[in-house]
Amino acid sequence: MQFSVLKCVGSGGSGVLFQPTNQDYKNPREITLPYTLKNLSTSGVITSSIDTEGNCYLWTENRHIFLKSHVKSISCGWSHVLLLTEEDVFVYGKGSSGQLGQGKISSIQSPSHLNLGPCLYVACGFRTSYIIHKEGTFVFGENHKFQLGLGHKNQVKTPVNNTSLINITQIAGGNKHAIACKDHILYKWGTNSFGQLGSIDLEIPIPISIDLQMHIKSISSGWNHIYVLLDNGDLLSSGKGDLGQNGSGDFVDKGFLNVILQGVEVIDSGSEHGVAISSDNVYTWGWNEHGNLGIGDTNNRCVPTLLGFTAKQVWAGGAVTYFLS
Repeated sequence: MQFSVLKCVGSGGSGVLFQPTNQDYKNPREITLPYTLKNLSTSGVITSSIDTEGNCYLWTENRHIFLKSHVKSISCGWSHVLLLTEEDVFVYGKGSSGQLGQGKISSIQSPSHLNLGPCLYVACGFRTSYIIHKEGTFVFGENHKFQLGLGHKNQVKTPVNNTSLINITQIAGGNKHAIACKDHILYKWGTNSFGQLGSIDLEIPIPISIDLQMHIKSISSGWNHIYVLLDNGDLLSSGKGDLGQNGSGDFVDKGFLNVILQGVEVIDSGSEHGVAISSDNVYTWGWNEHGNLGIGDTNNRCVPTLLGFTAKQVWAGGAVTYFLS
């Protein structure tokens, strides 16, 4: 029987660390999954995973709940999940802000499809959903801070094509903002209250772009900060810094992108902390109230801090972090 062993740290309050109590873990503990892990997404309140056979599971109350087979990719918002298959996108969870795209605000207890046909990419913000389709980028959910980038603040309960986002390849949603990328171009929209979008404007109604002059490998977003990983391994950040989440060396907000770590291969962001891999070495920084940085204490860190173990993949969300060796 194949299995995967994950290290995990942080808050046990939502039952996503698979321990007998809801206590926090400041030092990594191992959990064994009864399958070979392909991918994982977490908000800290819910976690979802896919095995190498395409079976998708929800982690809650220290249990695995089977959701669906033949799943290619997943993304978790605060309380909802998007599941990408070959045929369509399926939604699951709470829909209080229209983030399930069903035309209503009720919750869904089993995965329901959106009838969009084959799609390319899915991403969730806090209570928002973003889907890259061959015909455009569909958005829906909470929108009172322009986080859907449609130029208005009306809640959107069914998928709407954002015609400002053409041929993008990745999206990352935050609390009330989002970013996307295509080649070396970074797009950004929504609230800019902490400088996370690098603009003089407090709100950006529709996507604006910046040319970073180098191909973007991956992007990630916390509640009020962003990370951009370039092909040369430079990790850039901007936004809120009161808990060290922008990793820039102090606890001050940053209204511009700056390099916080080099030689990086993998990144992810929790709500207010970050994690990265460089040459298999793992670094964490930011908010650490629940021990979610895996350092052994609860002190916040404002610079990327080297951990004492290696990993091939990492995931962060809310106040939890997972490491796969």
